[in-house]
Amino acid sequence: MLLFMLISEHIIYNNLTMLHEIIAPPRHLEKYIRHFWVLEYDRITTGDSLFKVFARKFPRLVIQHNEGNSAIYEDQQHLPVSYLSGLNAVSYTCGIQPSVSITGVSFYPHAIKTFFRFDVSEMINELPDLCNFVPRAWISEIVETKDWRQRIAILVRFFTNRLLAAKEDDRLCAMSWQLIDLHPDLNTIRKISRACNISERQLERRFKACNGYSPKQFLRISRFEKSLLLLRNGGFGKLSDVAHALNYSDQSHFIREFREFSGHTPTEYLRMNKVYEENAAFIVKNDP
Repeated sequence: MLLFMLISEHIIYNNLTMLHEIIAPPRHLEKYIRHFWVLEYDRITTGDSLFKVFARKFPRLVIQHNEGNSAIYEDQQHLPVSYLSGLNAVSYTCGIQPSVSITGVSFYPHAIKTFFRFDVSEMINELPDLCNFVPRAWISEIVETKDWRQRIAILVRFFTNRLLAAKEDDRLCAMSWQLIDLHPDLNTIRKISRACNISERQLERRFKACNGYSPKQFLRISRFEKSLLLLRNGGFGKLSDVAHALNYSDQSHFIREFREFSGHTPTEYLRMNKVYEENAAFIVKNDP
């Protein structure tokens, strides 16, 4: 029996309900998968919305559709129904239809090598079609399964089987980014290399192979993601307070880096008419 830890959220927007589920993985997958997630809504807006993705450090698997066809498009070209979303060093914006069903997996960076047998560094700012890595019949099974719990069960079985067939991990991969995530004081390459007991050059090489970004880039995007969380939760009267809390040299440095990773200033981000928000991905009402 598969047991899921569930965070369930029913969001009301324009008197319509949006289903959002975040499901923790079973214990044996916890080292590789942050969570599974489901987003479903039907005609929640009168027209298409904008799907914005900012820079982020965790890759994803996405299976999205509206009645079996892709519901997300960029420059009039529809994205694959199923794709891997690599690490993003820059932001991008797509259109998304008013009705959609999305089932996703949020991975830790080193999991791509474990489950799909290539380095995550090969898909930075890329959205490769999942059909290149898994059987089409498996994707069709998920698309055609109406019950989201059954879809998650299919995903859990798949990744369990892949894990059983995988080679042993490079332990430094997981340890290095976890140190950065859990210990904000480890904010230089020198400090991280000392904590890992390896040279700075060796850290750079192995970290980038496993995690996609260089340690410096990973640190910068980690800080940007923390700024999103602080802005979202409020509690800061001024942008300079956020900049100070995250050790930016000054407010202008914070705004400049925020724009680099999002395409917007912090003030523009706060003014967005967001229908849905999760980590560094957003659905924004496309006002005329």
